[in-house]
Amino acid sequence: MQAAQAADARLALVIGNSSYRHMGRLSNPANDARLVAAGLAERGFQLVGNGPQLDLDRVGMERAIREFGRSLTSDTVGLVFYAGHGVAVKEVNYLMPVDANPIRETDADFELIDSRLIVKQMASAGNKLNMLILDACRNNPLLDRGLRSATRGLARMEGASGTLIAFSTQPGNVAKDGDGRNSPYALAFLGAIRQPGLGLLDVFNRVGLDVRQATRGDQEPWLAVSPIEGQFYFTQPAGPTPPVASVPDSAPAMPALPAYGAAPAPAATVAALPRSGGELEPIDRDYVARESARVRAEPDVNAGIVATLRQGETVLVLGKVRSEPWYQVELKTGARGYVAESVLMEQDAFKSRQADQAPKDPLANLLKQLLTAPPEGTNKREFGRGASDK
Repeated sequence: MQAAQAADARLALVIGNSSYRHMGRLSNPANDARLVAAGLAERGFQLVGNGPQLDLDRVGMERAIREFGRSLTSDTVGLVFYAGHGVAVKEVNYLMPVDANPIRETDADFELIDSRLIVKQMASAGNKLNMLILDACRNNPLLDRGLRSATRGLARMEGASGTLIAFSTQPGNVAKDGDGRNSPYALAFLGAIRQPGLGLLDVFNRVGLDVRQATRGDQEPWLAVSPIEGQFYFTQPAGPTPPVASVPDSAPAMPALPAYGAAPAPAATVAALPRSGGELEPIDRDYVARESARVRAEPDVNAGIVATLRQGETVLVLGKVRSEPWYQVELKTGARGYVAESVLMEQDAFKSRQADQAPKDPLANLLKQLLTAPPEGTNKREFGRGASDK
């Protein structure tokens, strides 16, 4: 695979390892990889292997990382997303292939993938921006094997200039695999990159806030960032770029940073995701669009657009494409198509989210308390009696 040579080309390697042969199996990494790969492809990223790379052994991971490094050029924004087991041994972070079976501490270099290998591939390209996203802190299975140098969670690490390294939780902490089909981090990441006009650091700040809220403070993502030149948007601002705030005359003039990384036209640069054979898991329930989205003729981000769903619009979900993050839907017009799984949510969940986001009126709450509270000095039990109790 050759990376596109356009100045704003985007390249992503997405790996999801769930089916471990010698370690504890994880439920969601493969689902997370499918979800994130579809979201990145919609935003102009060319995908190594034309889709998410699932359940890779050591040879497969090395091959995918090498292909990513060879395809990354000085004019390309690079991104690697990894979901699966990740372990820290002597302050070095390793990613775990599905065939890994380390017995001793010294096995790590032979059985696992040193995360610094990815950072080296990124640094060699000489490009302006790279992102390494590790949703890999779920637990450390090596602790159960008595490897004393293995630690809980992942360790701190740094990248070269222009590199952002994102962890799904703080160093030394354990992230959640998620109660549903996806981890809290993957869901938050997909939601953040779909918001128009969010700068790079704003995206990851949004991810952190959403994960912290979803886990009730148990999990808080963490970043390691070196200086990054220019501006990058996963999704371009909806309108004209807002004007820069005026600077007082006494302040020294700052040179304007060049903007880069604008999402290219999808038809020209988005790599096709593998199409499903159409086999569906039946659902037949009404769902609500949590945001505006396109309805595709096939479960493929390159497929033709059938219609556009608006946020809050109800649509009948006929079923879910097996092993793919797509729903088949029927619109009120009778037309049928496919929508990314992350776009839709059940009606009760949508109503709950609206209620949570509704502004709270402190005056109304105070008035309610005054109207429902018993008069001062009145015994609450007597205040609540009816006439028949006397």
